[in-house]
Amino acid sequence: MRLKLILLLISLFVHSNVNADELLIAAASDLKFAMTDIVSLFESANPGVAVRTSFGSSGKFRTQIRNGAPYDLYFSADISFPQQLNALGYSSSAVIPYAKGRLVLLSHKNDMSNSQLTSLLHANFERIAIANPRHAPYGMRAKEVLQQAGLWTQLTSKIIYGDSVSHTAQFIVNRHVDAGIVALSLVKSASNSSKASYLLIPETLHSPLIQGFIVTQRGGDNPSAWLFHSFMQSGEVAKILTEYGFETPNQEAISDVGGDMQALLLTLKLASTVTIILLFFGIPFSWWLARSHSKLTSLLTALVAMPLILPPTVLGFYLLLLLGPEGPVGKITTQLGIGLFPFTFSGLVIASIIYSLPFTVQPLVSAFEAIPGRTLEVASTLRASPIDAFFSIVLPLSKSGILTAIVLTFAHTVGEFGVILMIGGNIPGETQVVSIQIYDHVESMDYGAAHTLSLIMLVFSFMTLTLLQWIRRRRFAFIPVKSQ
Repeated sequence: MRLKLILLLISLFVHSNVNADELLIAAASDLKFAMTDIVSLFESANPGVAVRTSFGSSGKFRTQIRNGAPYDLYFSADISFPQQLNALGYSSSAVIPYAKGRLVLLSHKNDMSNSQLTSLLHANFERIAIANPRHAPYGMRAKEVLQQAGLWTQLTSKIIYGDSVSHTAQFIVNRHVDAGIVALSLVKSASNSSKASYLLIPETLHSPLIQGFIVTQRGGDNPSAWLFHSFMQSGEVAKILTEYGFETPNQEAISDVGGDMQALLLTLKLASTVTIILLFFGIPFSWWLARSHSKLTSLLTALVAMPLILPPTVLGFYLLLLLGPEGPVGKITTQLGIGLFPFTFSGLVIASIIYSLPFTVQPLVSAFEAIPGRTLEVASTLRASPIDAFFSIVLPLSKSGILTAIVLTFAHTVGEFGVILMIGGNIPGETQVVSIQIYDHVESMDYGAAHTLSLIMLVFSFMTLTLLQWIRRRRFAFIPVKSQ
């Protein structure tokens, strides 16, 4: 009798395991509470599927999947991680964006509702937690926030790193630290929402946390993985994600095409602004250089030409020190209430003006020097004032040099990379220009998007050179060539 009972139990156990499809999911830790609800809803609708979920750092899961970890689906807090796996052949599906995350400054010791990020400088904030920026997307964005706010250098000694964003939240909840930057989705859970005091961090201070998922190469043979893949794109899931503070995906807003267009428009805005400013100040300065006999002209000419041979990262580095929170200019702008220029569009304009200066000044100086002195002497004998002579004679005779300066300055600003990356970082809509966007696509192994933008830049460069050749044939001004 006992033997029959044992055999019956064994058969029931085997039967249940054979008929229950298993699904293994690797999910970013900011989904800890939302994914639990999603899985519960999925299992209710699909009782024959048993789902197991592992939560952790998106970066570590990416590495594990590349090394053969048996996950069927991978949900990342940074869409670039599944994009990389997809490009390397570790996925069976396209990368699907499912949400956009938000950052908060959270504390269980202090009231943060009416605070600012600068409050972290106060003595009562001795330890501040963020996720490890080496592999955790929320940690990367938290570092961007503190850098953008000009606080990173001052707070480095206070910072404690969590292995993931949920691990970081535990530091805060257990009062091991005074505050930290974590995911809004973790604060929205029932266990934390009543206790938490937090400040919602503006999205302008960091790159967007666009999140994406894939069916892995292993999961491609699991029908339940594709069932969950479809379920994740349902209205029920979108409702759960919204309840936990996520923004559900707007394909037009978060697609690469939208980001690329934004980068193109920002690049054109930067190039136009820099060209107008340099032309306004460059014309009188170049006229003085061309006509002055001062001993300073040689020194100033050499200084103007420095960006032609100086590595852009060197220029960007010293501008970052000069304009940063500890720099002389940064301290003045902070005291005046202007704020800091690094990692802003204004900072890009300042850096680009300095870096593109020789491409404005050199053609103008050459054009002004080519005007015969006798021409101005004749104008003087006809009682033309210096200002009249400048506007009625000098500028018309120098139109070729002015046009060359405009084309070169605009084109050079469009193609800047090193100095832009140093002084502006990579903030979409603020400092992410085309060259940085191409670099981003290559880093994330999205070669298709990188190719499209690169092709646009290639066509632009060809058109610029064609225009310059046309100017040269018209006997226009000297064109400087930057040393490589």
